Amino acid sequence: MLQLFGLWFWVLSQLNAHEATVGLGANCRYHPNELPQALVDNSKVFLTNEFTITGLRIENAGVHLIGGYASCTDVQRGIKSKYKTKVTGGHETVALHVNTKSNDSVVLENFDISAGQSLQAGGIEVVNVNNFRLANSWVHGNVSKGSGGGIHFSGNGTKVEILDSKIYNNYAGETGGGIAISGHYNLIEFQDSLVFDNQAGSAAGGLICQHHNQIKVVLNQLETASWAAANSAPLAPDIYRDLQCQVQLVAGVPLGFNHSFWLLK
Repeated sequence: MLQLFGLWFWVLSQLNAHEATVGLGANCRYHPNELPQALVDNSKVFLTNEFTITGLRIENAGVHLIGGYASCTDVQRGIKSKYKTKVTGGHETVALHVNTKSNDSVVLENFDISAGQSLQAGGIEVVNVNNFRLANSWVHGNVSKGSGGGIHFSGNGTKVEILDSKIYNNYAGETGGGIAISGHYNLIEFQDSLVFDNQAGSAAGGLICQHHNQIKVVLNQLETASWAAANSAPLAPDIYRDLQCQVQLVAGVPLGFNHSFWLLK
């Protein structure tokens, strides 16, 4: 029996060698104040929803962040809460900034990202990373004075996946209230995700796509084809793209009558 216990402890220690928990409990490996160090030391970090992160910055190396646990004990038991881990900009800075090496990957699951505010990008700013995935998350209540109230992608050659997420109630003073894509040769794939109730002061309340980028939309679980609708702007309330940006709708999903789809000539 002791031998089995020792073997099981050894397996757990091997699995957790580059993983960590961040929370307020005594059995958490890192305190929330030590989150920056946890990101440096580990490739996979589990976060509880006991605290709010202000101005999260992911730089220099990729990481897999999983939020939504009530405690670090629940992390060990694999029990997720219905409440997501909150990331905020405090109405003073971008809530989440991503700028890593070009061959890194950044994954975020179960996050509530809000109250971000800056000149370019409100909720999430993705500058440089090889792969970026946002899953089961909400991006809402963020403000950009320029473009990309919810999310701003400005890097080159990044593969982006937005899975089972909602980007809503964000604002941009110029374009892309929900999302702005301004880099080059990026692939942004939406799977069962919605962009709605966003607003822009000039154009593209929902999403603006410029340059040689590609948008791929896959709807498997949603009952509606209106993946980007009910946004508002003086010009092109929902989607605004130039001729270089390509949009692919998988499985014959139409844009739907709720869409306002404009081409920049």
